[in-house]
Amino acid sequence: MGVGLSGLVVYYFVNDILLPTSDVQVFNRAKHIIEKDPDCQALLGGSKISAYGEQSENKWARNRPIASRRGVDTSGREHLLMQFHVEGDLAQGLVRLEMIQSDEKNHAGIGKFDFRYLVLEVPGHPRLYVIDNTPKIKKRSPLSNDTGFLGVKWGKDKS
Repeated sequence: MGVGLSGLVVYYFVNDILLPTSDVQVFNRAKHIIEKDPDCQALLGGSKISAYGEQSENKWARNRPIASRRGVDTSGREHLLMQFHVEGDLAQGLVRLEMIQSDEKNHAGIGKFDFRYLVLEVPGHPRLYVIDNTPKIKKRSPLSNDTGFLGVKWGKDKS
């Protein structure tokens, strides 16, 4: 019984803290990117930027959990959504990110996660996309000849 319980503790420790896809590692990676970005430094004020999770109802609690959620899309790829707070000398902000599991595997055989976006939101300033790998949607002019009436090309093909 003791060996099984110890194995379970070790499993959760490795899975939740040491793996590169764990919330702690993703938080540290995103914080490092925010600290090194010159636009973020200008918005928040200086290179000394602190990051922390959500406020708890207990004002004496030191632990501020990082808000994150994992899910799987229809293609079977895992998504990680996270948000945390940052604070510099001039301002406070909110960092939001999404990571998607790629088809590549690392040396340990674990699927890599790539940023879809990493955004800094500071009140009173426009949203700053530090990383933006979201798919771009082509906008069509309503008067273009690409589509016919009601989205159907009528008549003979002119090509």
